[in-house]
Amino acid sequence: MSKPQHRQAFLYLLTAGQAFGFITWGALLKNFAVEALGVDGLQNAWLETIRELPGFLAFTTVFLLAYMREQRLALIATLILGVGVALTGLASNFTQLLGATFLMSTGFHYYQTVYKSLSLQWFDAQTTPLVLGRVVSVSNAATLLALGLFMLLFWKFEISYAQGYLIAGSVAFFSAIIAWFGFPNFPDHTNQRQEFVLRRRYGLYYILTFLSGARRQIFIVFATFILVDIFALSINQMLLLLLINAALNMITGLALGPAINRFGERLVLQIEYMGLLLVFLAYGVALMMADAPWALPLVIGLYIVDHILFQFAIGMESYFKKIADPQDLAGSAAVSFSINHIAAVTLPPVLGLIYTLSTHHEDLAYQPSIGGPTLVFWIGAALALASFTASCFIRRSPEPFRACGV
Repeated sequence: MSKPQHRQAFLYLLTAGQAFGFITWGALLKNFAVEALGVDGLQNAWLETIRELPGFLAFTTVFLLAYMREQRLALIATLILGVGVALTGLASNFTQLLGATFLMSTGFHYYQTVYKSLSLQWFDAQTTPLVLGRVVSVSNAATLLALGLFMLLFWKFEISYAQGYLIAGSVAFFSAIIAWFGFPNFPDHTNQRQEFVLRRRYGLYYILTFLSGARRQIFIVFATFILVDIFALSINQMLLLLLINAALNMITGLALGPAINRFGERLVLQIEYMGLLLVFLAYGVALMMADAPWALPLVIGLYIVDHILFQFAIGMESYFKKIADPQDLAGSAAVSFSINHIAAVTLPPVLGLIYTLSTHHEDLAYQPSIGGPTLVFWIGAALALASFTASCFIRRSPEPFRACGV
């Protein structure tokens, strides 16, 4: 293999380990939290706030890079994620769940920050969207494997949540061990500025990043939760749904890179944002009519479509690659990841309160209304509209970085 292929293989291996651990953590979480620990809607929102806190703190990556290279940090982050996932199943109360979640999330978010930076540094502008698309497919292939395995384990062998989390954490942990000893230290193409990078010319990218974090948080926190809390899907049904998502997204990821190179980042992102606007509006309608026989099939369909559209977000990174100073990539990745998570940390408690405004009788039956969960998703529609508006300012052919740029 050539050196670029070695670099790609390194990213694919760690991404697969991260995805296996993280998707299992998320797939089991809602059922584990509700069934084993009795977590309610407000606690669920606080859980997500704690989960996103390391993402907000991703700017500290800049400090860590003064002591270690990004490649080494990616390995350590994957080890930490594996330990956090394994500990999650041992939680016997909400506080312990928060602690394990914070540990897992630290590994996940620091890896996401570093992997994006490495992807932008290691490959040229035409190769970057192709590699990012393949990373999406590798992630979904690992997701497909994890979900298929745990569907079998829960259905056939009736394993416990603790056993499931231990298996998933171990896979992530040992993927990092294999990568640590199986690949050399790759030399850097460009020396990175070890400082926070905030530039005026990146302003549109920052706006899109912030709106993406706010919008995605609504889906991550509440879309899965309503399937369990309102529509009462079982753990096996949730695993099957995620399995379908992974299979579709694996195909989508391979097509996205060539699509970005052919049609440009602007069109790809506009398709994502307009699609999400319609998806969130439809969520609101489905929740207002939750008693209707078509509501559950519609929500499941929307859940799948949202996952597909989420993959289009690699267009933002491809756009940034074209406009950025090569020396800014590490510092900008850390800062933009923190910007992405400002809303992720602040929104869940507020939206959790809005969510709990829906009326529940003593039998815990959900009462459809224009408030509560419905309002949460309509807020998501407003954020999607704001993202679409901002994307209209992306140039059809982004102006490459010039050394005199500000």
